[in-house]
Amino acid sequence: MAPACGDTFTDKAQEWLFMAVYNVFFHPLRKYPGSWIMAMSQLPIIYAKITGVFPYWAIDLHEKYGHVGRTAPNELSYSDANSWKDIYASHPDRPSGMARDTSFFSSLDEPGTIPSMFNANDKDHSRIRRTYARAFSKQAIAQQSSLIHQHIRHMMDKLYEQRHHPIDLVHMFTFAMTDIMIDMQFGEPLGLLESTTHHSWARSQAGLLRNSTILAALGDLPVMRLLFQLILPQLVRRARATHYGWMNKKLDDRLAMKTTRPDIVHFVMEKAGPEATISEAELRVNLPLIMIAQTESTATVLSGVVAFLLDNPRVLRELQDEVRAHFKTSEEINVPATEKMPILNACINETLRLYQGAPGELPREVPKGGAMVSGEWVPGGTRVYNSSVACFRSPRNFHDATSWRPERWYSNASEEFSNDDKEAWKPFGTGTRDCIGRQ
Repeated sequence: MAPACGDTFTDKAQEWLFMAVYNVFFHPLRKYPGSWIMAMSQLPIIYAKITGVFPYWAIDLHEKYGHVGRTAPNELSYSDANSWKDIYASHPDRPSGMARDTSFFSSLDEPGTIPSMFNANDKDHSRIRRTYARAFSKQAIAQQSSLIHQHIRHMMDKLYEQRHHPIDLVHMFTFAMTDIMIDMQFGEPLGLLESTTHHSWARSQAGLLRNSTILAALGDLPVMRLLFQLILPQLVRRARATHYGWMNKKLDDRLAMKTTRPDIVHFVMEKAGPEATISEAELRVNLPLIMIAQTESTATVLSGVVAFLLDNPRVLRELQDEVRAHFKTSEEINVPATEKMPILNACINETLRLYQGAPGELPREVPKGGAMVSGEWVPGGTRVYNSSVACFRSPRNFHDATSWRPERWYSNASEEFSNDDKEAWKPFGTGTRDCIGRQ
């Protein structure tokens, strides 16, 4: 048996070596710049994604090689404005942009369920998105503004109560955003700022996101992905089951209510027109993903805004003056009014540039026959994406790119920002699958 095992190992080693040589010297992407180690095998990028360092790798790659770099044998990363349009935007022959990379997006769904909005085909996605668009429109947000204001006021009261003690603002923002989203979806809050009963459930969202990231990274290694799913700790499996089971129970309770309260379920299930319908099964599979997307990303950006403001006292004073000039009391604050505050919006935009809520890449596949991306022909079947972290921090796109400079977003921004390429900044993505909750 030993010689046979040795022969098998030798054969596999030779096969790997052959593929490594082919990928570096003969692959159709060989002309694209990048590290030869990453060109040899998929393993380096899988490692980078699992450990969370890939955004930093992408920054280094694009600083060294420019707006396009090879990150794996069959993978290209971009960091310019044109790539957003070429990869994700509608074209005459591909209305929804390039096809999604299914090995990545399938990891976002719970095994054994129907496809979510993130993983649905173009036809189903369009229908589901039209349905949810009602719940995230400006009109819907306006109807929900009193609810949102109530939760924010409650969070501010809690901050004031604890003003003499250290406060973990990340947790505070996460709990507040979770309460808002639970209330907006199911008609009643969890009371996370009052009680610790559901704290572990709220924190479990980050763990679920982490597991999905690992599964997505292993998408090109089906055997490894299967092994990870098999050895997934029982505690994690139980946490996933508890998380989704709890949300299904909350949905059952909400569907049993007889109310016209303007929450998400109301807009999705009760106000949908004939061209925007959704089944209860689709509602169940999408609500947890929307919950995670809205709470984790918003809490992250809010934490970033506060951190940057504390590091920039001049901007903090200017923002304080703007807020006090617009509002005499906190009760006057509302969404339409905040849209007219240039300093506030500049601070948010600049934070979204440097401290994104979701810094990962969204891979697409070049159609059969190839396509132009950023002025160069790319072979069909190539995985391509815009590395948004590298794109937003690129000195080729923004002046003083790694510094937090909200004044670059003012309508009367100084001459030093005149060459900023604002088209490279797409924090909510672009095309038919951009973020539905950007309002």
